[in-house]
Amino acid sequence: MIPRFLLSGFVIFILTSCSGTYLHRAEQMRWHAKRGNFDRALRIAQKKNVPKGDRLLSLLDEATLLQAAGRYEESNRVFMRAEEFVEAQATQVVSKTASVIANDNIIPYHARDFEKPLVDLYQTLNYLALKEPQKALIEMRQIENRYVDYFKNVKKTYLQDPFLKLTEAFVWEVNGKLNDAYIDWKWLEKKEIQDPLIRERLLMLCQKLGSLSQCQEWKRKYKEAIPRLLKKNEGELVVLLGSGSVPLKESTEGTNGLQIFPIPTYPSELFDPLPIVIRVDQRETKAYLYHDLAMTVKEALKDEIPEVIARATARFAVKTGSAVALGTQVDEDLGILVGILLLATNRADLRSWSTLPRSFQGAVIALPAGEHDVEIVSADSNTVKRRVEIKSGEKTFFVERFF
Repeated sequence: MIPRFLLSGFVIFILTSCSGTYLHRAEQMRWHAKRGNFDRALRIAQKKNVPKGDRLLSLLDEATLLQAAGRYEESNRVFMRAEEFVEAQATQVVSKTASVIANDNIIPYHARDFEKPLVDLYQTLNYLALKEPQKALIEMRQIENRYVDYFKNVKKTYLQDPFLKLTEAFVWEVNGKLNDAYIDWKWLEKKEIQDPLIRERLLMLCQKLGSLSQCQEWKRKYKEAIPRLLKKNEGELVVLLGSGSVPLKESTEGTNGLQIFPIPTYPSELFDPLPIVIRVDQRETKAYLYHDLAMTVKEALKDEIPEVIARATARFAVKTGSAVALGTQVDEDLGILVGILLLATNRADLRSWSTLPRSFQGAVIALPAGEHDVEIVSADSNTVKRRVEIKSGEKTFFVERFF
């Protein structure tokens, strides 16, 4: 018979010692990144003792932080490794047997469907920041080939990323593919996005493409819209922003200690994405929201929950059956101990691509050719200042991330 004080002490130890190591790392990375200390955040992301199952997440976080630090070439190299990882996962059959014994954290992290095109999107943004639009075009063509079905999926509209389409439209334009750009602007027009740029772009492109009948349709629909045509000796500043941090998962276990079926969830109440303004030449331009990732991650998790609960149910049956058998055949207290130990390993899988932004926003400003001091300010007083050169008739891309 096992002494009761040992039983009680063991229970307390189990209940207080189980914590999510990845979640702790994620919070540390975000804390340092929020303060602009990207070197510290990167050291955490690049640690060598990351569990094998978290390797993809480690690459995604490292690549995202490198981009935020302005190290675009390094970022793309790491994103390419992550992309190879994702492609390899697509051909692998993942055994989830071990998760029945322990928990879902044993399963190697797989990129969620909405995350996969973001790997290409980030590489595209890096190429635009590096002034390599032709390489950005190659990435966009890959997105078109790989994820065309995403934009036809009426059941999973969260897979349809308007910011990706916005970026894609600009990549088409800068590479002279005006008809492709026009198609993307028409797609964006069907979404509930408040940016007047969309209708202005439609009017401008239908004129350039000679689609007079479509121009008439847009003019009837948007009487107040004026096609945005550049004046002589003007160029465009295209601002593409990631702002804030996507919410982290929580466990339904909360503060109630051991729970039979702890599952991942997201905070029920979230503030709206912070507004951002761009200041240049003594005028302010608002950045418009194109993708609220908080909504996307919530919808994606909702789709996963039935499978998560099914595994948790199987796990409970296996663990309680083992404990009861041991208690009946060997020792009652030992059966209790083993039961507590097995149930204490029930931990929700809280892993996610934690360095993603809360939102993606965009803006376009026509400016005279020459150098300009640009200041981007978020509502929480985060500020970025940079001098940019505008060339006549060309686009200058300003890629930035606020944590």
